[in-house]
Amino acid sequence: MRTLVKEAGYERQSPKLLEDLETRLRDAGLGTFPELTDPTNTRDTPIYFFDLEHPIPGVQPTRALFDDEAQLQRFLTMNFAILKYVQAAQLRFLGREVRLSANCIVDVLAEVKKTRELVAFELKVREPGERIVAQATKYIDALARRADRESRCGARLLIVTGQPDPNLEAQVQELAATRGVEVEWLLYTVEFKLHKSSSKP
Repeated sequence: MRTLVKEAGYERQSPKLLEDLETRLRDAGLGTFPELTDPTNTRDTPIYFFDLEHPIPGVQPTRALFDDEAQLQRFLTMNFAILKYVQAAQLRFLGREVRLSANCIVDVLAEVKKTRELVAFELKVREPGERIVAQATKYIDALARRADRESRCGARLLIVTGQPDPNLEAQVQELAATRGVEVEWLLYTVEFKLHKSSSKP
């Protein structure tokens, strides 16, 4: 982005400049993620360009996501029992930062209440990154071994990310299919609302 700004003849960024660039890009059929005018952008924020006629579904504003995985993990574990996904899947929380093997620690471990199937959560606060494929391999193998060792009916890996990545998701799903462990790719969203107090002054 800085290169584009410099080549356009501007010495520094400004809200007006970013609005102008955003408008010109849209007129040319290009979108950006995050939006150039997103107030949470910094000089280090990666900007992705995409064809407006083929947007990636599920992309979220950066400001709607947690800053780091520790925050996401804490929020997930504190609210685990009341999450609709968890309730529908009938999951029971087993622990956080659980070691499955010598070199494999999952962010959150749970089990299906009735079947005892192991369910591991791998958390990626924003974009998952290419390392997720190698990590998924490690988690899948460790989960399968633990499920077998504990005489469980099976295991499942849930990859929870802030942003979608169809290409990486396809690679992980292809990998999972060869190893017999189901992998589900989930996007998290955070919502904050303000309501008037019902009490009268």
